[in-house]
Amino acid sequence: MKNKMMITLVLTVGTLFVLALIPATGVFAADEEYTGVQQEQACDCPECNAEADGAGDDEHEIHDDDCEHDHADDEDNHADHKAHDDDGHEASGDACEDDCEDDCAEEQSIHLDSNAEKLINIRTVKAQTGTIDSTVRLTGQIRLNEDMLAHIVPLTSGIVRKVNKNIGDPVKKDDILAWIESAELGQAKVKYLDIQAELGCCAMLLTRAQTIHDNTLKLMDLLKTQPGLDELAELGELEMGTNRSDLVNAYAEYIFAKSVYEREKPLYEQKISSEQEYRQAENRLKKARADYTAKVDTIRFRVQQDLLEATSTQHRTEIALKGAERTLYVLGQTADDIRGLDVLAINPSGAKAETPPCPDPDCEACRKKAELAAAAPTVFADFQRLGWYPLRAPFDGTVIEKHVTMGERLSQDAPAFTVADLDTVWIDMSVFSKDLPLIKKGQTCQIASEIQTLEGRISFLSPVLDPATRTATARVVMDNADGNLRPGLFVTATVSGKTDAGILIVPVQAVQTVDGKAVVFVKAGDAYTLRPVAVGRRTPSHVEILSGLKPDEPVVTQGAFDLKAKIVTSTLDSHAGHGH
Repeated sequence: MKNKMMITLVLTVGTLFVLALIPATGVFAADEEYTGVQQEQACDCPECNAEADGAGDDEHEIHDDDCEHDHADDEDNHADHKAHDDDGHEASGDACEDDCEDDCAEEQSIHLDSNAEKLINIRTVKAQTGTIDSTVRLTGQIRLNEDMLAHIVPLTSGIVRKVNKNIGDPVKKDDILAWIESAELGQAKVKYLDIQAELGCCAMLLTRAQTIHDNTLKLMDLLKTQPGLDELAELGELEMGTNRSDLVNAYAEYIFAKSVYEREKPLYEQKISSEQEYRQAENRLKKARADYTAKVDTIRFRVQQDLLEATSTQHRTEIALKGAERTLYVLGQTADDIRGLDVLAINPSGAKAETPPCPDPDCEACRKKAELAAAAPTVFADFQRLGWYPLRAPFDGTVIEKHVTMGERLSQDAPAFTVADLDTVWIDMSVFSKDLPLIKKGQTCQIASEIQTLEGRISFLSPVLDPATRTATARVVMDNADGNLRPGLFVTATVSGKTDAGILIVPVQAVQTVDGKAVVFVKAGDAYTLRPVAVGRRTPSHVEILSGLKPDEPVVTQGAFDLKAKIVTSTLDSHAGHGH
């Protein structure tokens, strides 16, 4: 009795299970009939056929003839299924789903009747070989030409006393942008004037030392001839300082002692004078000769030493003046500014002074000195602002930044103005590593902005990649005389490389993307098979097909997106992976 109850319960459950399957199968068939779209079985293995037979729907049987698989490519897949059967694998729908999921996801097909084709307005073309350009599209930005860009900074800290230019103003080379008053510059000018004055004194001392040296040596040469007093009087007007009296006194002592000796010697020889008197005269002569010789040597050394010291002082002062002059150049002074300081050094008061006449009409130094003295009153008026210095434009351009106001204190590292020459601009474009083999220096490119399209030539290609963006920079220098290319604008560029022939190509509209992969729809009768392809280069109208498609195979162009939508929709509504 108990066994009969168990058998009855099993039969009842089985009957309910079969009845439950019938409505579900009917609904699926109705959906397919309504949409006019049927997703083909992706493989014809026994397990999948068993699952289809178990559905019990004879009206919507999936035939092997409709399967679009390439049997040569699926040999290994069927071998795998056969191995499952040999191992006693149960031919159920769930088992087939697990084993065939990767195989069945490669190619999927859609059947459309004539009405559905007209509704979608499908158009097809044959894949064919043709030519394709190695065209690269780049994005970029217009930038300032950094070779013609200058940040004007104060050369020394100071107070802004006058501002002459504003943002947008055109400037010429050496135009004064602003005036800065600097204590450091004022001190540097005062030091230059002080050294200039000292140099004038050194020049006078050197001239005097040279005169004394020359005249003293001339007197010494004359004394060697043992001149008389009348001959010595001829040199009385020559400047020698104390050397004249020292030499003449020593020479007179020597001459007197010599005359006494020469008088005593014959008297001693004649026994008229005593030996003592003779010896005294002889000793006085020796002493006078020694004193005279020592005095000559001492004075000769002294005048030479004085001349060397005066010359050395002159050279040191000249070097110090050059250093002070270089400091003024570093602080922004020009040659004209230095020349004005020279004028001020000659005549610090600025009053018009009479220049003493020069005995030599061809003296260049005197002529220059006279010119500087005559210009002193005019220069002195400008140097009432001794510590002022200008900020000048380094070249012709436009003021694009200004950071100064009247009375502001500026430090040496504070940018005051930025001047740029906008007649040329840089167009920097980012090049990804995959496109680098196609980009070369010297290539022409079409550059499109919001305003116009221009043609340029790549003048620079960075040798390293930007570590942040992993791109290289291709640069085009463009003429911007009309001012339409404003730095900051974004542009696109098209760079054309070599043209390759014999390439399998399809229209751009034929290639769609499913799950991140490029696919096309190949037509075979009333079936449209989704086929993955590998794509290469692109042009505005065509795409290169590297693999997955053969020449003359018809591919869908118009309506490809609608087919893609139906595939995606049917896959979402169907069982996981198969769409059965």
